[in-house]
Amino acid sequence: MSEYAFPKGVFDRGRAAFLLLTLAVTLLLAGCGTPPRTLFARFTMEVETPEGLRTVSTVAKYSIGPNDGFLAGLSMTEVYTMFWGEAAMVDLGDRGILFCTIGGDYERAHQSLALWDFALRLFPREGSKDQLAAHLDDLIRTHPKTTVSNAQLPLLIRFRDLADPMTAERIDPNDLEASFGSGVRIARSEFEILQTPELRWWQWFSPPPEIPITKAIQARLPWLSLPVEALDLKLARPKYFSLNAAKKVTDHLSAGSFIYPDSLREVREQTPTDTDH
Repeated sequence: MSEYAFPKGVFDRGRAAFLLLTLAVTLLLAGCGTPPRTLFARFTMEVETPEGLRTVSTVAKYSIGPNDGFLAGLSMTEVYTMFWGEAAMVDLGDRGILFCTIGGDYERAHQSLALWDFALRLFPREGSKDQLAAHLDDLIRTHPKTTVSNAQLPLLIRFRDLADPMTAERIDPNDLEASFGSGVRIARSEFEILQTPELRWWQWFSPPPEIPITKAIQARLPWLSLPVEALDLKLARPKYFSLNAAKKVTDHLSAGSFIYPDSLREVREQTPTDTDH
């Protein structure tokens, strides 16, 4: 499993409960049906600028399995997916930073994919649910790579002020020039399943070695380190919220747009100015 860091000297019961619940659900589903497969994948974006090519990659972890245990009748989904990862950031220097968030774009909903859907939507399986495990095993064995079209990209944004999440602006993937200036465009986006390190004979009864998940975004967005309550205030989330009524890009953002699950965040103690807008 991934490392889960807790605040120094503070035991966050909420995050611990989430971790235990996640572990319990995973074990339950794995023990009552086809065991899930663990995949590691890299998402890469290249942006062309007058100053040169800018490239960023981020690595995420997926746990995917068919919902065929004795609890299958309680869910309407045939497949369950767990995701550990973060948004991608392309630093364009003085032009700003392009963020490719985890969630899909609400204005391109018919084509845009969430990052957690990449593994199965970009490498779709053929056949029935019973063939999913074999399909995932094949992805792990062959570690394929595919192009991600601009239409398929998740929600792209920028911040006028990195310290203030309410300054977020939606970016059209086909028109980066409108936000970052002449000559700026997406040159390439790519998604690949990474090769899992092979086990030596003495590791046969151990889980595969973990591939490090990218953890860089909090260095650029320090407000992501706030406790949940303070972060909700910073994001100005309404108490009662409906995506159907959302009109602004900020209505579609949360901590999960940048880091998922919440237990991956490095939470720090709140200071008096943390909730100021």
